Amino acid sequence: AATRAALQFGDGLSVRLDRNSRVQVIAKDRLKLASGALYVDAAPSSNESLLVETSVASIRHFGTQYLV
Repeated sequence: AATRAALQFGDGLSVRLDRNSRVQVIAKDRLKLASGALYVDAAPSSNESLLVETSVASIRHFGTQYLV
């Protein structure tokens, strides 16, 4: 989409999608980023597990902030 979007998961985990990003929700703990960028923000006390898959690599979150 041409606008930004946000996904809120339980336990303080959120994902923000940049403009023109395409993401597929595979499961409640797994996303596939087809294009664009996303920003993951997890509280230090978050126990949520999240795997972000791209065409190049897969990234598992460890309770921090990062851009994919």
